[in-house]
Amino acid sequence: MLEDVLLPIGSLVKVTPHHDEQRLYMIIGKRIINHDSLRAWDYISVPFEEGAKRKIFKNMEHEENFFYFNHHEIEEIVSTFTLPEATTGSIHEEE
Repeated sequence: MLEDVLLPIGSLVKVTPHHDEQRLYMIIGKRIINHDSLRAWDYISVPFEEGAKRKIFKNMEHEENFFYFNHHEIEEIVSTFTLPEATTGSIHEEE
């Protein structure tokens, strides 16, 4: 089995978005395609403590605060989230 080199979901990282100051983001997904730009990214994240926000306008356009980035853009890993080994895989135990 191949080892995943990407950080786990729930990790907190510092990334400097283009034309912005460094911010703290929580990773909410990995290996994702942004459907607006059709670009592949290593991570999708949201600003930490703010969380996901989405506005939908009357013309059905939308605005959201998701931030996409690649692993090499991470400037600092603040925290990683890992589950105890006994809880990985299925959340429900079979009897």
